[in-house]
Amino acid sequence: MNSSTWLHDNDRVAYESALRGDLGNLKRSIEKLGDNNFYDIHYAISEAVFERVGEAIPVMLEVLGENIDNEIGQNVAYELGEIAYRQKFQQDPRIVPGLLRVFEKMEQVGRLDRLWTVLGAIGECVRYESKPEAQAAAERAIEYFVRDRSLDDDTLTYALETYLVNQGWRKTLALRERLAQEPEPEILLEEFDNFLEEHSHVEPGYEPGDLTRTARAEVDFAARQAKDVV
Repeated sequence: MNSSTWLHDNDRVAYESALRGDLGNLKRSIEKLGDNNFYDIHYAISEAVFERVGEAIPVMLEVLGENIDNEIGQNVAYELGEIAYRQKFQQDPRIVPGLLRVFEKMEQVGRLDRLWTVLGAIGECVRYESKPEAQAAAERAIEYFVRDRSLDDDTLTYALETYLVNQGWRKTLALRERLAQEPEPEILLEEFDNFLEEHSHVEPGYEPGDLTRTARAEVDFAARQAKDVV
């Protein structure tokens, strides 16, 4: 069913505006994702973006790079993560490299306080599979948090998502032991343990090559569907 059939009138205008027209029009629609006062319109635009995903991704990365310090960039990063999540095992190969370029831009201009926005999107990308190309960024983000505890807690949590899926449970626990040697490690360890207990995409004992929770659920669902067809 086309998404516009169940959208309210005002939302449908936003949806159809994003769905049709040239890339300039699409960019203007994407920039409206930063307006949190209109959640339904935000959702309508995101649905249209997903239907134009091939065209939308480079535009979204451009908008993100132009808005690293505001809610437009924050919401566009979220949508890029959502696209990767919805694409499951066939994620667009432009998403993670594009997010990493924005991560590096944030480092260059000293906006470490905004790294969590990009790390969160990469965290959605690793729900189905590891992303070794993002490992160095995850490790740098962890070190930034260690040196500056005023950074958003999500900086550590989202970086750990990528670290754990890429490196596995054993190396992640070794990282915890290293962090325990830092001065005043209580906050670090509290966040670390909370992540392991409640927010991880993987099961205890996971190692690279294993399926994440999300990937296993998808594989099991596909197997049940195939069985039902037979």
